[in-house]
Amino acid sequence: MSASFLPRWCRLICLPQCALLLLSLGFLSGCATGHKSYYSTESSQKPPAEGAAPLAVIEFDERGDFWDPTQVTRADKMIKAKSAPILVTYVHGWRHDARPGDGDMLAFQNFLNQINQGPGLRGKVCGVFVGWRGASVQEEGGIARRVLSLPAALLSFWGRKKITDQMAGVPFTNTLWRLAATSKGKDGHSILIGHSFGGRIVEHTLGPTAIAQMNNGQPMPYNLTFLINPATESLYARQLKLALRNWKSSKPAIVALAARDDTATGTAWPLALLRRSGIRDRDYALKLPHGDITESQKTYVTSTVGNDQRQWTHKIHIGDADQVPAEANVTALNLERQTAEYFHVRLRGEKDGVVARCHVEELRGTDAKHQIDSKAYWVIPLEKTILSGHGGVAKENGIFSESMSDLMAGIIRQVRAVSGDAPIVPVSNPGQTEHSGSPPPPKFSINLLLR
Repeated sequence: MSASFLPRWCRLICLPQCALLLLSLGFLSGCATGHKSYYSTESSQKPPAEGAAPLAVIEFDERGDFWDPTQVTRADKMIKAKSAPILVTYVHGWRHDARPGDGDMLAFQNFLNQINQGPGLRGKVCGVFVGWRGASVQEEGGIARRVLSLPAALLSFWGRKKITDQMAGVPFTNTLWRLAATSKGKDGHSILIGHSFGGRIVEHTLGPTAIAQMNNGQPMPYNLTFLINPATESLYARQLKLALRNWKSSKPAIVALAARDDTATGTAWPLALLRRSGIRDRDYALKLPHGDITESQKTYVTSTVGNDQRQWTHKIHIGDADQVPAEANVTALNLERQTAEYFHVRLRGEKDGVVARCHVEELRGTDAKHQIDSKAYWVIPLEKTILSGHGGVAKENGIFSESMSDLMAGIIRQVRAVSGDAPIVPVSNPGQTEHSGSPPPPKFSINLLLR
């Protein structure tokens, strides 16, 4: 019988009980995932298939410690076996881990293989998958199990968010530096990718790294870093942009790619961050060309960088359609393209063989009252023809779909991230709160003054 046929008093009693019952079933069916290492020995990881790019796995526990430090040694050995390697390191996000068969790991391996198949790239590409316990609830199984485990998985948000702050510590930072240094020592280049909470871990690690490099006149350890739908407060990006305000290089250090329809960071994040933290927020006083304004610090905490229009700096210009052979490896072709003026993207929903000419350009104007521009930290909103949702579509390889693989390869090529040195971090005076140089056009950038 439908609940609408029950007396109102009965519905008021029964419906909350039913909701509680479903939630309890979710906890019972979604039993905890194992807190363990999946690759405790070298033989526990299968060698790459013929023609596939080699992949090393490095695992961290919930305290941010190594499960097995020799995993870093094995990754080093893999990189050193390459001549002029292209190292791609990936840190997965929430509800994933390093177990064999994890969807993110399989999609990342496919992305590496796509790059590795390029005529001029074959044999140079290698990858490192950084695993942590982003999945604390067991969701694998049939439809019923996945549905019943969903409430527990969603309620793991706060616990997994706390773990990310443990992850962005000494062992993880040391690992990133060591891998990049090994690649550079072999005349190679390094790309770093973080998704969701993995993007949060990466950003919170790169911030102090950038400041350390700044004060020593050194380049960034990675040639380019991608943050895909990063689950991190917009406040941190604001702080980092201001710290890197004197950026001189035409190459960005960080590129955040954010789906416009990402409800996880766009809708759920603000609701999840509404509960009191015990930390007091204050107002910022901003001196703008069109007048002074104040804004709450809390608005930067309850928004992620990808959903905060104040942070948007660039956009993907989608141009005319081209025709390429349906079997063409567009991702690899983008990396090897001789011109950086444009790249091809296989847009979602288009027929096989139809690609669009795309390039990255500065974004001029949003619905926000002002924008925080940055040459070092780009933030690019994406239409669903390129990326849909927080993790992409599973059957399309998630965030490593054809369109996203093409886009990342195109951006790498456009900013020449694998054909030159990593950009040096210029010194910025900690007391200086205004951008240096002549005032930019007020339509899309601002000078910030904190009072």
